Amino acid sequence: MEQRRTVRPPNWGELAYRLLMDTGGAVQIKGEMLRKWLLVAEAERDTDSSNDQA
Repeated sequence: MEQRRTVRPPNWGELAYRLLMDTGGAVQIKGEMLRKWLLVAEAERDTDSSNDQA
């Protein structure tokens, strides 16, 4: 029997709060900024991957 898993997008606010708690307050950032950083990192990774194939 095939079992499918669904992946839900991260809750950026929750992730920001967990970072705050896990680092004892050393990392204070808003969830929206985390999302923007991820988008930039993915874009750079895609650019690097396409340059490696050339």
